[in-house]
Amino acid sequence: MAKPQQQFGPSPLQPGLFTVFVGAIILLVSYSLHVFYWTPTPRSADTPPGTFAEARARQHVHVLTEDIGLRSVSTPGLQKAHHYIWNFCQQLQHQVAGTDVTVQAQFENYTGSFAFEFVGESFINAYHNISNIILHISRRGQEQQPAVMLVAHHDSPVGSPGAGDDASNVGVMMELASNLVADPERLPASPVMFLFSGAEEPLCQSAAAFMKSSPWVSRVGVFINLESIGPGGSPIVFQHAGAWVIEAYGKGAMHPRGAIAAQDIFESGLVLGDTDYRQLSYRHRGGLPGIDIAYLLSGAAYHTDRDTLDAIRPGVLQETGETLTSVIRSLSDALASAANESPDKLRSLLKPTVHKRMFMSIGGKYMLTYSMATAEMLHNVPLVAASTAPVILGLLLPGKALPTLEGFKAMLSAAGVGVCTLVAGLVLPAGMGAVRALASGRAMVWFANQHLAVIMYSSLAVSVLLTPWSHMDYSQGRGKQLLPYHVLGGALVNSVIGAVLTRFGVGLSMIFALWGGAGTLTGFCVAQGLSVTTLSGALVACAWPIYTCGETAVVMAIVLMSRMSLTGHVFVGLGDTIVGFMLGLGAISITGCSLLPILQATLGRHSRKLAAVLAATAVAAAVVCSLEGIAVPYSKDMPKRLMLGHVHYTAPADGMQRMGEGPVPMTVLNSSWVIASSDSNPAAMLAAAMGFNLSEAQKHVGNEWGVIYPVSKLLDFELFPSQPALGVVQELPYVRSVGQRSIQHHHRVLADAAGQRHTVGQETGHLGGAGSADRCSSAVVDDQLRELQLEVFTAKPCWGTLKLSGVDLVSWSITPGEWTDAASFIASEQEGSGRALISRKAEGISADEEDWGDGGVRSIVVKWTSEHRDGPLHWPLKLRFSPKQQAAGQPAGAEKEATTEKSGLVVELHVGYVEKTAALAEMEARMPEWSTLSFEATTYISKWEF
Repeated sequence: MAKPQQQFGPSPLQPGLFTVFVGAIILLVSYSLHVFYWTPTPRSADTPPGTFAEARARQHVHVLTEDIGLRSVSTPGLQKAHHYIWNFCQQLQHQVAGTDVTVQAQFENYTGSFAFEFVGESFINAYHNISNIILHISRRGQEQQPAVMLVAHHDSPVGSPGAGDDASNVGVMMELASNLVADPERLPASPVMFLFSGAEEPLCQSAAAFMKSSPWVSRVGVFINLESIGPGGSPIVFQHAGAWVIEAYGKGAMHPRGAIAAQDIFESGLVLGDTDYRQLSYRHRGGLPGIDIAYLLSGAAYHTDRDTLDAIRPGVLQETGETLTSVIRSLSDALASAANESPDKLRSLLKPTVHKRMFMSIGGKYMLTYSMATAEMLHNVPLVAASTAPVILGLLLPGKALPTLEGFKAMLSAAGVGVCTLVAGLVLPAGMGAVRALASGRAMVWFANQHLAVIMYSSLAVSVLLTPWSHMDYSQGRGKQLLPYHVLGGALVNSVIGAVLTRFGVGLSMIFALWGGAGTLTGFCVAQGLSVTTLSGALVACAWPIYTCGETAVVMAIVLMSRMSLTGHVFVGLGDTIVGFMLGLGAISITGCSLLPILQATLGRHSRKLAAVLAATAVAAAVVCSLEGIAVPYSKDMPKRLMLGHVHYTAPADGMQRMGEGPVPMTVLNSSWVIASSDSNPAAMLAAAMGFNLSEAQKHVGNEWGVIYPVSKLLDFELFPSQPALGVVQELPYVRSVGQRSIQHHHRVLADAAGQRHTVGQETGHLGGAGSADRCSSAVVDDQLRELQLEVFTAKPCWGTLKLSGVDLVSWSITPGEWTDAASFIASEQEGSGRALISRKAEGISADEEDWGDGGVRSIVVKWTSEHRDGPLHWPLKLRFSPKQQAAGQPAGAEKEATTEKSGLVVELHVGYVEKTAALAEMEARMPEWSTLSFEATTYISKWEF
């Protein structure tokens, strides 16, 4: 590693300065954590009805999570939750009868589909009979004004009571609605709408359905999405769409929390997950401005049976309610002001824009926000200051400062060291984590005792950061002259990174620019040597970035450590690599590179010993923790996640695939228990603890967890023989053909002078081959497509997946009356943005003569969920594809009955029922105390050729 040129032997320890230096950093980081964990005092149920009271909000959460319990899509519990919320809305309507307040309520049902992309996989996300509940509160006569909409979902993850995610926020919304109705004089200037989202867990289906089908969308001015990634945290702004929205939040929030660095992390895809925000936001798939607020902490309980009402810390709901009360009013004032000024002003306010706004909360009381244009100017100031600092030092301290040229050389040398230490401080802890896990085969040994990760990875990071400076003597002579320039070297590194990131619109530039400015001031503070006075000045200059990094980098490391049970089984060392990287980042961020020379100046010759001790401690801890039986990775409070599947492979009982009316009798060919894990440790660890004989494990087919595709790609699992489940459904799921025909297919081609034909896609008009339109003649060509009408039978509501392959699919209809063409699907895959597929309504279009282009896809995956309705579920599905061979002499455009010859279409059906069965309950009883249930289903898999 690069080092500054050695000038003198190391000086002795300066205990007073060292104590002041380290003590100040510890106090600042501790205060930032205190602010992060702080919550206001909860208000009791006898609080005046117009004022938010956590006790009343908790009563709603209690009903949803304990009286009703599990509320997963397709289960009876979700129907009970619908009814509870709907009855609440009706009570509010009766309460305002005869007043100047209007309360409107709507229960909406949807059937449809949209394109989705998750963990790099594109598929169609379909929904059948899912529901949302909409509550709209306004002053009489203002019903049509743009509203502030709050969004939370009342469906729960499978197997989880979902108290944090997201019943807590539903309870908050219900209490806020009651507050508005109880005190009409304090109603905001704009209407307030509440969207109780009924199917968020199956990858945001209800929000997508709302945006696609609800007439209430046109009445939304701005939205606030309320989510949770752990029940133990406080409400923090993660993302925003619309600079004015985060500005209004910052001005109005009683307890502002958040930093744009979190938005960078979410938008980069580093955190696996999605929320309704992305379906609503115009920065993603929707068309609305808004913000995304979520709870942090207790990530180990997220999407498990540990997500209970008791896990929500007292005061969290009170803070959420008080903040939302003030933010609703601030956003409402912004909407009303624009509407009152002119329609053009309102349209301009709501117009989608790519611009973000820098934001950062300070002390839980204030929020700093400024535009990207301001950032481009502001974030370059530290770079200018650091770059000119050697000149200024020479002018201010003639005879004491280094000559200007030597000062620049010393600063650049220190900057080089800063870059090396920055990289090494990230790479070496991450690398040690990967090597330790791979060599020992024991991953995440620190998960239940996270201080072990700090000992291993933070110790190594501090040692790496300190080592390059450990030979320097800053107490006298030339070393004393070098100290400010070495500090400025770190400031220059931060300033350059901040300026570059700002250029690319990265919000994290805010922290680098802050450290760049603070580091430059620190360099000037210590220019006349290190003393209590100059050190105090340096610490005052760096107080803000140290505090901020404690609230961001350190907190993010804490949060991500508890979420390592959700990283997926990519390789054994993934969790250790991520945590090593994050703890290294925490160590770097608190010192900001600039403070490392000052730390060396206080330690003197003892820095080498300290660096060696820290490195030895890290290595020894890694070795000892890797030994069997020393460190237990999991505990009751920090459990390993289990995904439990009772999988059945089925086929027609008589071996025949039927066409036409009537049920298809099915039989179970074989059944298995599937024990799956979603973290770096293998599923065999859980299987052995549950009493399975690993020597009896069955060979994977590869599609056992297809019902939760594409999450299935991140799992490690073991299969063991089982007896079939009894009484789940009376008739097993199946697919049957109910009709087929040939239809006319119009598409346009271009022919060049050589007679070569080039396809023109209908959507884009681009040539499908070489050549250009001005050298080609066009012609309309008629071909034949085969249309196959299928019906999927599931007996009752379920979660499911269909894989369609084996033919060139040109178009398909998953929702009655709506067709999607392959060209649109291919375009959405290439964009990788998960935008909604371009669908075409059947109204007014000849279904037999529509021009669908000349594209095709060989396979598509359709995920779907369904909700309760009377009678068994029969799902119609229509597919159009190119037949294997065009019949000789067949007239173009003539409709005929298709032959009974197999088309080559292969349909793989996965149907999962998530209700708890006796067999699942018996298997859960075998789970060790250090595990928790994250998903369970009884699944039926069948394969069909048509």
